[in-house]
Amino acid sequence: MRELFKFVFERITDPLSLPIPWYWDYIIISIIGFIAYKFAFRSVGKLYDNNELSTRTGGRIVHWTIRLVVFVLIWFLVYAVIEITKFFIRNWLLILGMLIALLIVLIAVREYMKIEKEEKAIR
Repeated sequence: MRELFKFVFERITDPLSLPIPWYWDYIIISIIGFIAYKFAFRSVGKLYDNNELSTRTGGRIVHWTIRLVVFVLIWFLVYAVIEITKFFIRNWLLILGMLIALLIVLIAVREYMKIEKEEKAIR
């Protein structure tokens, strides 16, 4: 039964890769897999300790389900961080220009409000 769950898990997670060089991809995916394994192992252990699980098959199903969900969630988070970082690196001039423009607008609004406040005080 364990082999079946492992086979299904590997088939589902196999296409999940990261948009980085292959060696970093293997390292990061391995770390994600280890974290997912530890999380699932601890979660199922707590369920056994609390007598919420009593069968081996039930424990295996819960373990592999938790492991898959945690793996996919962490993978998605890492993928999003990598893509956002790559976007910032590729478009740093555009982002810098937008931040400078925003700063200029904020300063202009602040000065305008200061002038309006002074004019109301004079009236």
